[in-house]
Amino acid sequence: MKTLWLARHAHAGEAGPGVRDFDRPLSERGRRAVPAVAIRLKSREASLPQRIVCSPAARTLETAELFALQFGLEEADIQPEGALYLAGESRLLESCRQLDNRFEAIMLVGHNPAVTELLNGFCDNVSVDHVPSGGCACLLFDVHGWNEVAPGMAELHSFDHPSIG
Repeated sequence: MKTLWLARHAHAGEAGPGVRDFDRPLSERGRRAVPAVAIRLKSREASLPQRIVCSPAARTLETAELFALQFGLEEADIQPEGALYLAGESRLLESCRQLDNRFEAIMLVGHNPAVTELLNGFCDNVSVDHVPSGGCACLLFDVHGWNEVAPGMAELHSFDHPSIG
């Protein structure tokens, strides 16, 4: 069994003059939201992420760091992956298939619309219009290796986002 925590970065600040989209940090609202979502998820999940893979954009990296802090992970447990910045659903799926099999539970932090598309693709019985900023789904796969994950194979175990709290 493999557990994928699929998250969208938390609410980001505006780009503003001279700030590239890649460099946009989280807003104060985003910084407050991630710990609250993480605490709620942590209270009902048995298998917490052992590793976090994320886009290297400032807002996704900061989101990953805030989740890691709540899950007791170290900075070394966060793996920025350049291909995840502005990746589409197919690239996210390919990244999932390349995850390290040493880890049973991994969090992937990315951007919309790909996060929403991947969630809906993995779960046949789920239809989410839009994963909100800071939203996180916990997906269960009955597989031995990450290379086996495919559309329609996941069971949605839980879903949380800042507006729920």
